[in-house]
Amino acid sequence: MSRFLFELNCKMCGRLAFSEYNRKIATQRIRCPYCGYDYYEYYLIDREHKKKTGEKLYKVTKNGKWINGFRERIGYGGTCIKWNSGPGYYRGIYEPVTKEVIERFSERLNNPEIDREKSYLLSFDPETKELTAVIGQIPVES
Repeated sequence: MSRFLFELNCKMCGRLAFSEYNRKIATQRIRCPYCGYDYYEYYLIDREHKKKTGEKLYKVTKNGKWINGFRERIGYGGTCIKWNSGPGYYRGIYEPVTKEVIERFSERLNNPEIDREKSYLLSFDPETKELTAVIGQIPVES
């Protein structure tokens, strides 16, 4: 097994976030389904070596340690679409929630295969740390 999933507190909103560590490719991803915070950490690949030989090699320091790269995105909210059949998916919002975002999400809810009661659109203010349910309810953490 090369993937490990666990829960932790989101550094932006303090609610429950999901973390996935992939041992096989040495990456870690943290996502918050509430505020939309997204963090991705990985090791840098030596692209020159890959171009010449075709094999993947990670960049290292003079001491032989792998060099990390990361991407961090501050969220402005999150969406959840739950299907009537059970599963669903979460997406972060990476710009302030606008009327257009609300309208697009509302249109998605017209699909008869979507469970409107369990789906939601949340808005998050990174400065005040205020989380607001725009459509649906803020889920209760278990």
